[in-house]
Amino acid sequence: MRYFGGLSLEETAQALEISVMTVRRDWRAAKAWLFRRMNLEDEELRTRQDDSQSIGKWQTQIGKVVMTPERWQRVEAVLQAALDRPPAERAAFLTDVCAGDYELERETNSLVEAYDDANDFFAAPAIAQDARIIINSDGQMHPGREIGPYQIVKHIGSGGWARFIWLTIPGSTGW
Repeated sequence: MRYFGGLSLEETAQALEISVMTVRRDWRAAKAWLFRRMNLEDEELRTRQDDSQSIGKWQTQIGKVVMTPERWQRVEAVLQAALDRPPAERAAFLTDVCAGDYELERETNSLVEAYDDANDFFAAPAIAQDARIIINSDGQMHPGREIGPYQIVKHIGSGGWARFIWLTIPGSTGW
């Protein structure tokens, strides 16, 4: 709702009938987790996927600890408490609150670092990002322009808030 729908924290809370604070906290955890996941090195990603495939649908393995829903609740609680503190205090806080649970400390520290690195990741709704990718600063969609693996063939038409374009994958034999 926040990213794809472009709703504010308040609008999301109202739509879900939860508090703004809950939306804010869930947003922070999702932003940290997704940013980290999108920036994992290929080898680390393959290792995590291989580890998680062998232990079940609702569990993933982090290091030597299985990430169950209950474990994630603990990670998220520590993450939120760390993010509520000034950056200079976070490392000492994690060491103290994790009390020798090094996998918990490693996981939460990784998420804190991802959150700090994320900056304006997810700052604008998806539709705004998509529009900037497709439309140049002059407001035009230029044939031949590449968007990821696709190439703009031509502008087909417009209606309401939508613009319709014909895309192709260069070198493909499909239509």
